[in-house]
Amino acid sequence: KAGLTNLPKQLMGNESSIPTTDEAVSKRDGTNLIRGFKEFKQKFKNKTNMDDKAKLDMDPHEDLVEEKQKVKDLQVVLAEASSEAEFMIKRMEKVADAFGDFGLSAIKTSKFE
Repeated sequence: KAGLTNLPKQLMGNESSIPTTDEAVSKRDGTNLIRGFKEFKQKFKNKTNMDDKAKLDMDPHEDLVEEKQKVKDLQVVLAEASSEAEFMIKRMEKVADAFGDFGLSAIKTSKFE
């Protein structure tokens, strides 16, 4: 980490570009860089998990309310469609009865002729 934080200073010319022995030893090691990536990965996971948990805490309740509202709306639409279908069936039954009566009347008149 020490080498990474000194890099901008070295580029600007505020500090010498020759690293100290401690910095040189840590650079050769390479574990600091890997450890830095692992820490970043863990912090990222923790942050995303906390964000997901916050969403899960709020969203299921909100989603549930929205789903209940959608279900109620669909129940209203279904009730209207059901009543319209029932009305149409009654009309069709009346039409079928009328055609049946007409057919019987036609048969009776054909016998008299």
